[in-house]
Amino acid sequence: MKKIISAITIIPIVIAFGYNSSNYKDLNENVKLGEKIVLKDFEAGDFHSGITIDTDENGYADTLYMWGRNDKGQIGNATAINQFYPIKILPQNQNDWGGNIIDFSLNGLTSGLTVDTNLDGYADTLYMWGNNSKGEIGDGTIKNTTTPKIITPTDQTNWGGNIIDFDLGYNHTGVTIDTNLDGYADTLYMWGSNQYGQIGNNGTTGTGYYPSPQIINPESGTWGGNIVDLDLGYNHTGVTIDTDSINDGYGNVLYMWGNNSNGQIGNETTGGFSTTPIIVVPQSGTWNGTFIDFELNGDDSSLLINENLEDPARTNNTLYMWGNNQYGQIGNGTEIDVSTPTIITPENNDWGGSIYDVSLGGNYSSVVVNSNEEINEQYADTLYMWGNNQYGQLGNGTITNLLTPTMITPKNDQWQGKITDISLGNGHSGILIDYNNDSIADTLYMAGNDAYGQLGNGGNASDDNLLEFEAIFSTIPNILNNYQFYYLNNKLFVQLNLNDALNVINDIPSIKIKDNNGKIYNTTFIDGRSNIEEDSYYYRIDGDFIRGEEYTIDSIIIDGYEINIEDYSILTDYIISDYWVSIINSTDATISLNLTQNGEAFDINNYTNDQRQVKINYTNLDLNTTYHKKVTLDDSYKIKLNNLSIDTNYQITSIQYFYEDGSYKYKIEQDPMTFITKSQNPSIIANSFGVINYSITNNSFNYSVEIDNLKPNADETGFENYDVNNGIWLIDQNNNYYNSTYLDSNLIGYSSIAGYYDYEFIFQQNGLNLENNNTYIFTGLSLDNPFYTENPEIVYFDEPITVESSENSEISLITDSFVIFENSITSNSFEFSIQIDNLKLKDNSNINNPTFNNFNPYNGIFLKDDSNKYYQSDYIENSAIYIGKGSIEGTEKYQFTFKVNNLIPNTEYTFIEISTINYEDYYQSITPTTVRTDSI
Repeated sequence: MKKIISAITIIPIVIAFGYNSSNYKDLNENVKLGEKIVLKDFEAGDFHSGITIDTDENGYADTLYMWGRNDKGQIGNATAINQFYPIKILPQNQNDWGGNIIDFSLNGLTSGLTVDTNLDGYADTLYMWGNNSKGEIGDGTIKNTTTPKIITPTDQTNWGGNIIDFDLGYNHTGVTIDTNLDGYADTLYMWGSNQYGQIGNNGTTGTGYYPSPQIINPESGTWGGNIVDLDLGYNHTGVTIDTDSINDGYGNVLYMWGNNSNGQIGNETTGGFSTTPIIVVPQSGTWNGTFIDFELNGDDSSLLINENLEDPARTNNTLYMWGNNQYGQIGNGTEIDVSTPTIITPENNDWGGSIYDVSLGGNYSSVVVNSNEEINEQYADTLYMWGNNQYGQLGNGTITNLLTPTMITPKNDQWQGKITDISLGNGHSGILIDYNNDSIADTLYMAGNDAYGQLGNGGNASDDNLLEFEAIFSTIPNILNNYQFYYLNNKLFVQLNLNDALNVINDIPSIKIKDNNGKIYNTTFIDGRSNIEEDSYYYRIDGDFIRGEEYTIDSIIIDGYEINIEDYSILTDYIISDYWVSIINSTDATISLNLTQNGEAFDINNYTNDQRQVKINYTNLDLNTTYHKKVTLDDSYKIKLNNLSIDTNYQITSIQYFYEDGSYKYKIEQDPMTFITKSQNPSIIANSFGVINYSITNNSFNYSVEIDNLKPNADETGFENYDVNNGIWLIDQNNNYYNSTYLDSNLIGYSSIAGYYDYEFIFQQNGLNLENNNTYIFTGLSLDNPFYTENPEIVYFDEPITVESSENSEISLITDSFVIFENSITSNSFEFSIQIDNLKLKDNSNINNPTFNNFNPYNGIFLKDDSNKYYQSDYIENSAIYIGKGSIEGTEKYQFTFKVNNLIPNTEYTFIEISTINYEDYYQSITPTTVRTDSI
């Protein structure tokens, strides 16, 4: 799209391509550091882009680069293949353009430029290439051309003067010529499609086209002055004329013609078209100033007016717009077409400075504004955009259309320098920035559609659109494209990707790093990690860096050029120097990690969850099985291994830590460590506790309790995990402890853990005072000595156990009352009854629903057979039957029913003894009674 800033000093522009390619490595292989490559014009076509460059700093362009869509040969490289990187373009069979490139224009599917071959500062030669379906190339045919081709009027070898201005519409083309060589254009040539009268010669419309240049004049036959600006939209055309006698070079009369379907002619009508140039004025009847910028594109028109050219700051600039407003591109807050020039402002009616440039794209618009109203300030610093945003071409991070001018900033939230130029395509936008404020643009930002590679960054049709402006190219020698710091093995590294596609850097750059305290670190170049061809340089930062500390980098100094990176923080990796097994239990172990070698300010919580990840690798040596456990380290610096096997040998083979980029960066440098898990701790079965009531004396009593998870020693004289000589501890309601003495034990059965068993024990508690009806109330038991254990493990009873004086507590089994119920015998069980004397009812109990101080039927009754094997029975609930008063005053006699389970079918059992506890001294003889279980 054409861009002429007629009232602004043309600024030389420097640019480099942010991605290297052999296609443009030869741009200037002899350039030296400090020399500049100057961009003269940047253009965005509908779906292609181009740059003209001054490689010898003579003030004129001599080189052209193009990229993007190329289906009609509009790139000019003799192919029809899209180009995703900038490539150098030359006329066929030529080494250069034969002079200085003066003007450059892209639109639709066509490209063109003008050249000054006699080096007098004025163009005299026109090159065209690309689409020619409507004769827009101007060579008298409608055949596309894929390389630049010289164009002249029919039967002429030149234009009869200097080419002053040149522009492309979608399918039509125009140039203005200075025939009398006074420096101002006086003749207009047009060619290409005339479907809507856009040629302006009152010729055939509809399918009509003119494949050769035609001289165009208004109906009066004369323009009435010098032709200043020529601009072409998709299907409409306009010129500005300087009719002043002083010929100041600024237009003051506007002619328009061509398509008017959306009011883009500006004559207060909508529809139809004008086949000849007509003068256009605003509704006020006068423009009230001179024209400093004129721009057409799509079906829209714009004109920038200055009411006082003697005001150097141009504070009186006024923007007029009209035409298609389908996407809000007029900027008046609506989507209604506008058929007369209308003043446009932001919503607050204040541009915040002076407008210096206007650019229109396909259904979207832009201006750049200088908010600094200093005298002689010739650069803009603020960008406004509005209209269609389908591809993110407005650069505001969305794809939502904007109906009013809206301030736009790039992805980093500020323009790094002055805005010198802007050009819009049909869905992509480009902005040139003077990054280092040396009055020369050096960086190109782009946003929007990249379907054909028109952003020039190597993208393709599968790439996402750029929704915010990002720096694509830059020419500042050694300017950072991006950087990344790395930390490994107590060394800090930095990788720099530099923008040096032009090969300005011929030696390895000298790099220094400065922190926020002003300390400067030297660096050492690492050749093996660098890729100089791709401008990627890798350095080790020389210095001693403390582990686990944060360092703040203020700037990177490249060959003496300091670039601020805005307090970039680097957190050095923490170190785990060693480890030890701090706690070993039967089924778990705790590993403690040593992080004391990190800095004083170290905080593990400053790292990401991944970076805090630790992986411990360990082996069950008994089974030769390897395991891994991953944990996120917290400030306890411990790892707990669970679900270990009891009495098992383990080895910690290695510990890895600091997970980053898919792997662990570090391993603790330490030999493997072995440990053995402990035996399973014994476990008291709480509700198995029972007082042996007839054992109660004035100062002692015996009781039974079941202890599970016991492991007998090799000779079965004791247990590996419990020393019976330590006894057991009773705890009363006042939290007093009483050590009980071991008397006897009997095996009950297997534990749930292999190799461990369940036993019933008899203990004696001495040292009591049970005289005078004294009572002890016990609440729990513990295997831990409370005087040597910080937090003893106590097993509490469901209900407190009361022990009273012996004269009220002795019970008696009436052995001759033992009866087996024949009708209860099954294949694996039977029921029996037994009477018990001297039972003392609890205070809150009654005869029909008894509970007793000296007997708990739920503890069951034990039978012993003639093979000396015992069987525990279960109480049948609510089976207690009151018989009468007991033999001792204040006691009662009851009959109870119990059930023996887990017998073998079709087997004969003869029972000879009975007891309330499974302890040899307490068994009493009964009349031998035989039972045969049923068959299955």
